[in-house]
Amino acid sequence: MRIRIFKHNGRVGFFNCPKYKPYSPKDRVCKYAYYKKDQADPYTCPNTKELKAFLENKRVYNFPDVRDGVLCFSIPERKRTLPKVIEKAEAEKLLKAPNPHCPTGLRNRAILELFYRCGLRLSEAVNLKPKDIRWRNEELAIRGKGKKDRIVGIDPRAFIWLEKWNEKRPNNEYFFCSLEGKKLLPRYIQQMVDREAKKAGILRHVTPHMLRHSYATELLGEGFTIMEVKELLGHASISTTQIYTHVRPYELTEKIKKRAEEEKGISEIAEKLLSLTKRERRTLLEIFKKGS
Repeated sequence: MRIRIFKHNGRVGFFNCPKYKPYSPKDRVCKYAYYKKDQADPYTCPNTKELKAFLENKRVYNFPDVRDGVLCFSIPERKRTLPKVIEKAEAEKLLKAPNPHCPTGLRNRAILELFYRCGLRLSEAVNLKPKDIRWRNEELAIRGKGKKDRIVGIDPRAFIWLEKWNEKRPNNEYFFCSLEGKKLLPRYIQQMVDREAKKAGILRHVTPHMLRHSYATELLGEGFTIMEVKELLGHASISTTQIYTHVRPYELTEKIKKRAEEEKGISEIAEKLLSLTKRERRTLLEIFKKGS
């Protein structure tokens, strides 16, 4: 395992950085341990056991100050950012951007439909094979992260475009391929999504994963339970799915306002009932009894 320590002119390494050659290996390790402890950078941060094993391999762990540096080294908590999504109106424009009259436009439309209406990951779309599509049941058999299999129902709107591309596609092991029959590269699909977004008038950078995020967020907004969304996305842990509940806080604000309005209406009705005389209350009660 290679521990990434110092970055210099785009190169990251432990002993090969010219800037830190004057320092002894022991000094570099101490600098690294204390730097990581202060900066709390979770993306390049190994855990204590990995760091110790690496230093023992480099024969510098037995220095007392190195050992102290590792002992005070702790793994910082990784900060989670909210997933970026696009609005429904933007998504509809994006889906209509490819030209369906040419084969590549037809293929690109089918890919966009799978991202937005089925929530596939980029790697899952790239590696999708014809045998993974259950045409009769309108389902996808997906092998996701960690070789975890799941079944995803195909949205009828996406199913139409899959059928159209299936009629035109070259004979290939992979469902989405070039017109020459070659497998599409993930980078090509990323560039295609952003290019079609620009064509649709969406100024910000759009990625395949943003469409997957939008799919998950909209499912929760339409009343799907968090466990159902977890299964559809292929998440191993429900904590990964829970982050989508925080994407649209304005929906919670609207619910709070609606609740306040309902309570206000109930309190107004109660005040009017209290202002009635006994005879009026009795008459009202009789009307309710007749109605029931």
